[in-house]
Amino acid sequence: MIVLGMHRSGTSLVSGWLSRCGLNFGDRLLGANQSNESGHFEDLDFLNLHEEILSYYKIIKNGLISPFNFTLNAYYYKKLKSNIDFKNSLHKQWGWKEPRTCLFINYYKELLPKAKYLILYRDYKFVVESLIKRDYIDINIEYHGLSKGEKIRQSKYFKEKLQRLQSLFNVYLSTWIIYNQNLLNLIDSINNDNYIILRYDRLIANDKAVFEKLKEWKFKLKYYPFSSIFDPELINEIVPDIEFVPQLENKALEIKNKMLCLLDI
Repeated sequence: MIVLGMHRSGTSLVSGWLSRCGLNFGDRLLGANQSNESGHFEDLDFLNLHEEILSYYKIIKNGLISPFNFTLNAYYYKKLKSNIDFKNSLHKQWGWKEPRTCLFINYYKELLPKAKYLILYRDYKFVVESLIKRDYIDINIEYHGLSKGEKIRQSKYFKEKLQRLQSLFNVYLSTWIIYNQNLLNLIDSINNDNYIILRYDRLIANDKAVFEKLKEWKFKLKYYPFSSIFDPELINEIVPDIEFVPQLENKALEIKNKMLCLLDI
């Protein structure tokens, strides 16, 4: 199973739930940090390979700043295939979650023609707000880790870093558009029975329905209540008031409407 979704869309949370239900998400996982205290549930074999490929093609490896124009050469295509073959040799049922997978999904669709997809959707405004907040936290942690003297010497530098965050709103929206358009393209190209599209905040009331679908997919799992790992009070219902470039936001709204029509949960 491949868990897909834009960064900050609940993929870690849902993968953590599936892991507790018994699905293997990797033998070496990216650990927790201040922005994801419960863990990322990202298989380092996929994460490291994706970052390596993006860097090779002169793309920022975090997968958050477009453009993402690349065509895999034979070497990296075979590395993707070798990674999958290796996982298949270790486990009869397994999955992975790594948001940058959305940038490689055409290749994975070829390499795993029988794959099942759990697709997470989250509104673009919430995603962009979450990314900016994470950047803000990272900058402040870096600043407060300095000595008193370094804080004084570098105060201008950090002030400029914080100011530059304002320029990232439309950058991150562009990335949201690309990731979700890739997901729509995937959905259009595969059988309806091979994917589920959901919002993580709706799992609290619908986890059993999703679990039953996984059983239809022949995964041997043990039900674990999603409510045991998720506090619904943490859901932010207030839509952020962010002003985007109109042309970009119109495209985002077009994709959003398509996704909302496709949601299973």
